Amino acid sequence: DEDEAPLAEILLTERADLPAELAEMPEDAKKGVYRAACRIAMVDDELADNERALLDQLRDRLGLSGEAAKQIEYAVPGLS
Repeated sequence: DEDEAPLAEILLTERADLPAELAEMPEDAKKGVYRAACRIAMVDDELADNERALLDQLRDRLGLSGEAAKQIEYAVPGLS
């Protein structure tokens, strides 16, 4: 949503270590951040290798399961 998009954009565009606190967020918030990151990655209808790597890093840092990430990605047009 609008509140999560700025964080997701920063995580996808700036080179930085992801804060460990991301894993402490509520599950719904984690999924929201990941969903926003996926949408931002697909804004140009292409998923570059570095975007895929950043999404994987974000998924791991958030502590999302592979299955949860796949469900989110499936809902993002062009990503699945």
